[in-house]
Amino acid sequence: EKSKEMNSENFEHLEAKAKDLRLLRGLTYLRNHYAHSGNANDLAKYCGLSVRSLNRVFLNELGMSPKEVLTHLRIERAQELLSSKRSNVTETAFEVGYQSLSQFANTFRKHTGQTPSEVFHYGRREDGRREDGRKQ
Repeated sequence: EKSKEMNSENFEHLEAKAKDLRLLRGLTYLRNHYAHSGNANDLAKYCGLSVRSLNRVFLNELGMSPKEVLTHLRIERAQELLSSKRSNVTETAFEVGYQSLSQFANTFRKHTGQTPSEVFHYGRREDGRREDGRKQ
């Protein structure tokens, strides 16, 4: 199932929605460190919360866990890199914080409905069709 994409506008909406300053701090941290963050303990410590409290604050205010926000940030950045052809699929996967190419490809497809290679070769499509008009 295709997940709702989060572009920078959506992310700014999340930041504007954040009432808890610790949440805002966490969102800022994720935005600035998405390629290297992934440790819930480090994020929680940065926000001055326990991991459990961090998850609760994110879920209560945003309806998303920190891990979900991180995944959306990574996939959005990957789409930008692949669409612009600045990085190939492998370079993009590592640049946005994935250590496994297969995990990146599976996550990317789940969130966008396209494979990373399709976006790299044919561009980012909102309607699920490649630029040559063929259904994916």
